[in-house]
Amino acid sequence: FAVHAPSPNPTERSAVVCYDLPSAVTHLVVAIYDVGGREVRVLHDGPALEGRHSATWDGRTSAGQRAACGVYFCRVEAAQWSAIRKIVLLR
Repeated sequence: FAVHAPSPNPTERSAVVCYDLPSAVTHLVVAIYDVGGREVRVLHDGPALEGRHSATWDGRTSAGQRAACGVYFCRVEAAQWSAIRKIVLLR
């Protein structure tokens, strides 16, 4: 299991997070959180196959609004694996 650094970071528009799964999982969640721990947007919520995957955050909230400038965290969680990577959003 590996979660790679978001790219580009910092970003003005969108960032891609790539992650590797050593085996298929029945439930994978990739979500963006603000510094207060509030969920900003869910990028993936469901099953995933073994291998390399990517999720793109377009800098928007789940309501479709542009997120404010600042520091955000992308959490990738599946089965017994979990990792968090920082994303800096600039406007």
